[in-house]
Amino acid sequence: MNRIKFAVVLVFGLLLFIVPFASAHSFIDHCTPEVGSAVAQAPKDVRCKFTEAVDAKQTLISVSDAKNVRVDNKDLRSDSSDPNGTTVVETLDASKMGSGIYNVQWSTVSEDGDATDGQWQFAIGTQGVPSVDLISPTADTKFDKDPADVVVTIKANNFPLGQNGRRWQVYLDDKLVLQVTDNKTSATLKEVEKGDHALNVKLATDDKTVVATAGLHLTIGAEDQAAPAAEPPKPAPAPSTGYAFDAPVAIGIIVVLGLIVLAVVFIANRQRAG
Repeated sequence: MNRIKFAVVLVFGLLLFIVPFASAHSFIDHCTPEVGSAVAQAPKDVRCKFTEAVDAKQTLISVSDAKNVRVDNKDLRSDSSDPNGTTVVETLDASKMGSGIYNVQWSTVSEDGDATDGQWQFAIGTQGVPSVDLISPTADTKFDKDPADVVVTIKANNFPLGQNGRRWQVYLDDKLVLQVTDNKTSATLKEVEKGDHALNVKLATDDKTVVATAGLHLTIGAEDQAAPAAEPPKPAPAPSTGYAFDAPVAIGIIVVLGLIVLAVVFIANRQRAG
């Protein structure tokens, strides 16, 4: 009987451990040098803080000059001063760097396995650098309806929208869903379905040439709709972890753990019968 109790406790313990885990996309929160900034002299490194903890072994920061020559030392590491694991550092070879614009391309995988990427620029000297700010939505914006219309508003810096083919693009889960070719800075994504999404905006000089990006993790249908007045009140939802629950995976694990319990019960009964 003790074995049976142990198996039951083990199953429920594993379920409590498994259920909170889910997906969240990690985007750049801020960097040094700052995104779109101009600095007086070559920086010794690029230091970027992400919105979620990242795996440094699966993170890349590549810094190139206008001729596409890399000036980084390919030695990216986690910042030991950040206990949350959200900051990485890539050192630069200042001897290769003079006045001009430098392109920073990045990609990463968050601790739960979600991949994201993007790029931005900084300059050495006084030349203005294109950059984009995602004004709305923000990380705190809530979309309770399913599906939901999402208004995307940006601020383009040193990048005259609508001139000479300059445009901005909206990507949802790595799929191009909207392209604005005039000087408007707001657009609406219609009927975005419930779930967790990676939202990216990109400044581009044509259909393919991207010069700056910004993005965030977007959740649609984060909260239950209010119940009709005639119905009894619903129980309050459990505190949210901020992550999406992967039901098929969890159900599969529950089935496997249930079979383990049945096996333990069967063995215990055989031993008692013997």
